[in-house]
Amino acid sequence: MSNGRFAAVTAALGTAFLGRVLGQAIQRWAPVGFLPDVERWQGSGLWYPALLGIQIAVLALFALVAARMNHGLPLLGPRWVKPVFVAGALYFAVMGIRLLIGVLADVDVLGDDSFTSGNWFSTRIPPVFHLVLATGVMLISKYQRSLAEDSG
Repeated sequence: MSNGRFAAVTAALGTAFLGRVLGQAIQRWAPVGFLPDVERWQGSGLWYPALLGIQIAVLALFALVAARMNHGLPLLGPRWVKPVFVAGALYFAVMGIRLLIGVLADVDVLGDDSFTSGNWFSTRIPPVFHLVLATGVMLISKYQRSLAEDSG
């Protein structure tokens, strides 16, 4: 895949994440009927202003990474390629399991709602977007590996 394609995929992932950030902000400050309720956007007890600050930093990181990819600039040292990919894959697996448990628990396979009473499993929007972030982490590793292959 070319540097421009890596950058385009990264920008698309960042744009998807931006949609999540904007959707949550809209539902927090000016709710609209066609978006999920504000409670469905957040899967933790993290104070929203802190979460928003982290989300803005992640968006800035997506933009920086996409720009560096577009110019063919490195993102990681060679020894970090595999550990970053493994971390991204584990992150993806944990969030996939979280989403799956939330979906299965919502079907009430447990016979009560005690398991889903906390937001971590019962909300679906956060794990979906964590899958987006995990994909971005793995993409960074794949990009860096492709740079090494092209130069070596």
